Formats: sequence, structure tokens, C-alpha cells
Amino acid sequence: MIDPKVTYIFEVLQTTAVGITDFSRLTGISRMTLHRWKKGGHVKDTLRREIAYKTALRLEKAKTWNELPLVDSYKPAMRTKLLRTIVKKMARM
Repeated sequence: MIDPKVTYIFEVLQTTAVGITDFSRLTGISRMTLHRWKKGGHVKDTLRREIAYKTALRLEKAKTWNELPLVDSYKPAMRTKLLRTIVKKMARM
């Protein structure tokens, strides 16, 4: 059974149009680990899951404030920088 927080994380990624690669860069969690979680693999590191969950909460908040999804297409490095800025902004709100 997939962890409910993991289910939530991937629902947010879909609604905010944030890809797994961008989320990986944003959280520091490897793409391989994220894919394993998505397939229902056991979450061994609950700290990383909490980091991912809190980041997803902030991404969802950004969607409600119309900060996401990003309208323009950006190069990966710029997209990551913008996402970090948005997540920081949502943490303060």
C-alpha cells in the first residue's frame, strides 16, 4: 500500500505541473527514490518523506496563489531556481 503522504506528493506534482526531476532537484531526493515511492515502494527514510511532503504543501499553496504552474518554459537550472524561490515565499506566508 502506498503511503498517503506519498500519494499526496504525486497528486500535487501533477496539479502543479512540477516534474519528478525538478522535484528531485528541489528537495535533494534522488529521482530513483521518488520513482520507487511512486510505484509503492517502502519509504525507508521518513525524514526525506517529510521534506518532500512539506515541499508539496508549499507547492500546492503556490498553486492557490497562482504562482504555479509556471507559464513560460525555462531551462532546468532556471526552473529549479524559480521553484526554490516560490517554495521559500510560500513558507513565509
